[in-house]
Amino acid sequence: MFLEQGPAEPLAITKALMDQIDHIRGIQIEIMPITNVNKVPFADQRYTEHWKIYTFFGGPSLSKAISEKRVEYVPICVSEIPAALRGLYCPDVALIQVTGPDNSGFYNFGLAADYKRTVVEAATTVIAQVNNKMPVTCGDTGVHLSDIDYIMEEDTELIQISPTKPREMEKEIASYVADLVPDESVIQIGIGSVPDAILTALLDKHDLGIHSGLLSDRMLDLIEVGVVTGKFKNLNPGKVVGTLLIGTERLYKFCDHNPLIELYPVTYTHNRSIVNQLDNFVSINSAIEVDLTGQVNSETINGEQLAGIGGQVDFARIARLSKGGISIIAIPSIANGKTKIVPKLAEVSATRTDADYVITEYGIAHLRYRSLRERAKALMQIAHPDFRKDLSYWGQKV
Repeated sequence: MFLEQGPAEPLAITKALMDQIDHIRGIQIEIMPITNVNKVPFADQRYTEHWKIYTFFGGPSLSKAISEKRVEYVPICVSEIPAALRGLYCPDVALIQVTGPDNSGFYNFGLAADYKRTVVEAATTVIAQVNNKMPVTCGDTGVHLSDIDYIMEEDTELIQISPTKPREMEKEIASYVADLVPDESVIQIGIGSVPDAILTALLDKHDLGIHSGLLSDRMLDLIEVGVVTGKFKNLNPGKVVGTLLIGTERLYKFCDHNPLIELYPVTYTHNRSIVNQLDNFVSINSAIEVDLTGQVNSETINGEQLAGIGGQVDFARIARLSKGGISIIAIPSIANGKTKIVPKLAEVSATRTDADYVITEYGIAHLRYRSLRERAKALMQIAHPDFRKDLSYWGQKV
């Protein structure tokens, strides 16, 4: 079974499936949960004793189950997930959520286009929760009644994530990032406190475009004040393009029947051969750790799986292929008393060739085309002062 996650998780179907644990045994469930969005209650031991769960993303709600080997984690880039769902992980059953139908018998994918087209085409059986509270979105989001085998009608509340209020440290990081984002560029960015601060710091820019995996409330702020126009995009000009909406009712209402916002499957949004046509593409991502050579860990802390690779590597490499494009990793220098600039990583999500710049609240480290020693020196300078002496010792060994 493929069970949709993200903001469009069919919560009524999830609950109904869990209620049948005593009757449904021996199934394999494939999920792509988003951190702080999906709770994944069926990863509890009561369910994993009878169900095999494969996840293509990590997250705090799954870290214990993964470490206890009750849930299987598959490291994979978002761009590769559709191929996996057509191949090794091809589902027999797809469980998704859609809007109600229009007069032509077309339902709508609503908040998420991501993998739905793939699983609807690949699965033998498609079961859809019809939720009339879902917005009707534009782009490649229509699915005909003939492609759905069973319908469960229930208007559940939509998953909502509110934007954060940035702290001073995050504002400082955002200020450095904003210095690197030129007018008329096209940005990709995620969700969370640092991305929210960065988007706020872009309010004085002009004619930005958006081509991203996730579309959020803070992006809507830029759209409403005219910072985002997309007029210089040479792919989908004038449009805001993504594959998921993750935000509040304000965002969902704005995107309802709004042709300005277009959602597409990841086969389009994360397709390097397509998106690298965009000039001045700026990829902005966060991480858990960066080492002195520029390698990036976006998945684990002390071996505990807290996230997945997601679209970070896809977009970083798209940016490096883009004319005038750059790839940025923006992180605090310290978290829970530990440095986030480390001597050497045990686990690597993105290679040392994927980040052009690493930014903390202490400044910008420019890595592209720099030697290993030059990288180490630049990264030590933006590390937290309490750790620079120790890093200097390791930096001499690079």
